[in-house]
Amino acid sequence: MTTPDTPAEPLAPLRSTFGIPRIQLLSVVAVAVFTWVVGIWGAHLNATGVAIYLDAPPFKGTWRTGFTTAQWPFLFAPALLAVGVILVSVPSWWAGSVRRLRFGSVLVGAWAWSLAWTCALALTSDPPSLARPLLDPTHEYLVFARELESPRGFVSGFLENISSYPTHVRGHPPGAVLAFWGLDRLLRTDTLFALGLLVIAASAAPATLLAIRALADEAAARRAALFVGLAPAVIWIGTSADALVMATIAWSVALACMTLEGGDGPDSATGTNPRVSTPVVMSSAAGLLAGVAVTLSFGSVVLLAPLGAISVLMLLRGRFRTVAPIALGALVAPALLSAMGYNWLDGYSALREQYYAGVASERPQWFFAFSNLAAFSVAIGPAAVAGLSTLRDRRLWWLSGSALAGVALADLSAMSKGEVERIWLPAVPWVLVATASIRTTRNRRFWAVVTMGLTVLLQWKLRPAW
Repeated sequence: MTTPDTPAEPLAPLRSTFGIPRIQLLSVVAVAVFTWVVGIWGAHLNATGVAIYLDAPPFKGTWRTGFTTAQWPFLFAPALLAVGVILVSVPSWWAGSVRRLRFGSVLVGAWAWSLAWTCALALTSDPPSLARPLLDPTHEYLVFARELESPRGFVSGFLENISSYPTHVRGHPPGAVLAFWGLDRLLRTDTLFALGLLVIAASAAPATLLAIRALADEAAARRAALFVGLAPAVIWIGTSADALVMATIAWSVALACMTLEGGDGPDSATGTNPRVSTPVVMSSAAGLLAGVAVTLSFGSVVLLAPLGAISVLMLLRGRFRTVAPIALGALVAPALLSAMGYNWLDGYSALREQYYAGVASERPQWFFAFSNLAAFSVAIGPAAVAGLSTLRDRRLWWLSGSALAGVALADLSAMSKGEVERIWLPAVPWVLVATASIRTTRNRRFWAVVTMGLTVLLQWKLRPAW
């Protein structure tokens, strides 16, 4: 099946001599300058003794001075070759294939490219390993989850013992540890566990495309297919358990969007549309996943903003019967934790106390209000920034706009002082929706090369803290 590119008539007067809308180029340059200024600002604060605890502002980590993985040639060389093959194949072959392949194949391809790109980049780290970032007993979940003797006892005593837990365990609801505990019993080795986590994380790419098709059309989803799994965020997806939260929220929002697929006619409103035969079931599943996300991360409350936006859209379209299952489904997972002895609100209060007992009390909010946005703009990548500057489809703004609103709330909450390249991963897929506004194959190839090139540069020069 071939889907022709939609002409970008409203943008024709804005095109540069290279065929790229000037507003896209100017937006990306402006964001790059903003990020550079924030980096200089952060370096100055470090030099003057202000405690920002970022050695590579606006990122958490340190800058590399060279190819430190050269000491691992037998593992590093194949990974580097894989990065090169993907870097060439995506802008050349995949950029054209998303227009010709059946949509089901596009979904599988978006998932596969995302997984391959994340794994290949992760294996160029030092040392090359998919599992290493998950095995830090001081900060991460996995080692702690493996030592659990009684999950129920852990949940009931969570608040009482919170001060003794690893950093990320005490910074999240107990659902995150329970998820790791369950996955570890299915995927018994370190590598299998890490690969399984990345397989789940990469599924956010097809989930995003399904949401775009449901809310707008298939042509828009095909245009975004080149970008949804390839943003620089893959650097942190490959090193962070927050990728699990990202995938959970992605499928929650996608299922909610799919209940709207098929128009606003009487058939779709009653659930008899042949393409969406069970809207109540899907909206219930969307709610259940939203509830799970809330038990995985406190930040899900604001990063689920796209689901809230879609729920409002349902009400505006008269889909009242699909909104209630979302609301009710979202209560299930928190209620289960409550039955096991954990109160979510008390947990959030304990989090604030723990958060401000640490480095957050020293980090200046006035700097991080800008630094957070700089880090996030790099995580979404140049293609997303370019797409946002030319996104005119109001249907897709329900997703991208609400995701940005959630990020703004998180930024202003003073509960996100740094490290947002990891913490805000769940918002990334919905900002990438804006890449559907990059209309021509030539433009998509250009922004794919720029985005993936930036990703390779960051992977080479930045050593994340995770």
